[in-house]
Amino acid sequence: MSHETEAALRGCALRDESALHALVTMEAGRFAGVATRMLRHPELVAQAVPAAFLRIWREVAETPYQTLDWAFSCLRAECRAVLRDADALAGLDADALGVMQQNRQYLAPGEAWRFLPQGALRDALADMDQPLRQSVLLVHAAGFSLDEVAALQKVPPGIAQAWIADALSRLGDGEAQAFADGRHTPVDAVLLPLDLCAGEVACDPWADIAPHLAPVTTPQVPEDAAPVASPRRKWPVLPVAAAIGGLAIGVLAAFALPTRAPAALAVLLTPQGTPAAVVEDYANGSVKLHMVGDIPVADGQVPQLWTRPSLEMGTVSLGVGAGVLDGADLPAPQSGQTYQITAEPEGGSPTGRPTGPVIATGTAIRP
Repeated sequence: MSHETEAALRGCALRDESALHALVTMEAGRFAGVATRMLRHPELVAQAVPAAFLRIWREVAETPYQTLDWAFSCLRAECRAVLRDADALAGLDADALGVMQQNRQYLAPGEAWRFLPQGALRDALADMDQPLRQSVLLVHAAGFSLDEVAALQKVPPGIAQAWIADALSRLGDGEAQAFADGRHTPVDAVLLPLDLCAGEVACDPWADIAPHLAPVTTPQVPEDAAPVASPRRKWPVLPVAAAIGGLAIGVLAAFALPTRAPAALAVLLTPQGTPAAVVEDYANGSVKLHMVGDIPVADGQVPQLWTRPSLEMGTVSLGVGAGVLDGADLPAPQSGQTYQITAEPEGGSPTGRPTGPVIATGTAIRP
C-alpha cells in the first residue's frame, strides 16, 4: 500500500479533515472506476463514492486494519447498498438498468475463492458444495438479492435461501464469521487487484462530502508523528499489499470481464521475491503494466518492460514507463513466456536491448 494512502488513513483515524481531503484527492478516481464497474451509471456512482469516503471517515478509528483493501471494501459495501436501493434504481431508464444488471453477474467471485490465503474462510468455502459456496459469495461479495441469486442459480427462491442459510451456518469461526457478517477479511485483499485494475474515472466528490463532516477539534498530534503526505505519484502505481502479491494473477484471471480479456498475464517479482508488477498482454501490440509498489529507479532512469517471445527473437522492448504501453508487433504470447523490467536511461535503452539492472521478472500464463 502506498505510504501516502496509509498516512491519510491514519490521519482520518485522528479526525484530521485534511487527511480525509488528501485521501479523497488520491483515491477518488479509482473509487469512481470501481463504482462505475459495479454500478454502470454515473448517477449511482455519484451516490456511492461520497458515501464510501464518509463511511471510511466514520469507521476508520474503530478498525484495526486502516489498509487500502479495507477502504475499497467500504466502497464495495456502499455500491451494494445502492444496488439494493429500489428508490435509487427506480430513476434509471430500462436500457441503462438492463446493462447494469447484465454486467453485475461478472462481479460474482466464482472459483476465485481458491486464491484466498490459508485460513478459516478458505477452509469453510472449500468444504461447501459449489451451489452453497457460489450462493453465499453472490450475496456477500457481489451484493445480489435472494431473488437474483435464485435466478442466476436457476432454482426457486426457497432453495436459494436454504443454500445461503446452510452456507452461513458453516461460516462460524473467526474470519469466516467476519465475512458472513460483512466485516473485513482476507476476501477483501483478494478482491483488491480487481478493484485496482478497474481504471480511474474523473471524480471530485469533496463538495458532497464536506457538508456531512461534523466540526471537530484538531487533535494534539505528538511531535514525532509522521505528517500526512501530500498526494504524489512518480509512476502509475498499483499498491497491492505484499500479503496478496502472489494472488494477483489468479484473481485477475478469475475475475476478468468478458470484454477484451488479455491474452496473457504475468506477475513480475523482484530478485528478493516480492511482487513488483502485473503485466497484461493483449496480443495486438497493446500491453498494460501495473506497478505493485514503488520501484527502485534512480533519478534520470525509467522502467522499461521487455519480453522474450523465443530464443530466435531474443529480448524485445514493450515500452517505457507504466500504464498502457506501445507494445510491439509480436506473435501471440505463450504460457511461460518471460517478461522483465529493467532500469534504463530516460527515453529507454539506447541499444534496443536491456542495459540496466533487472528490477523484476516473471513468466506468463494464459487465462
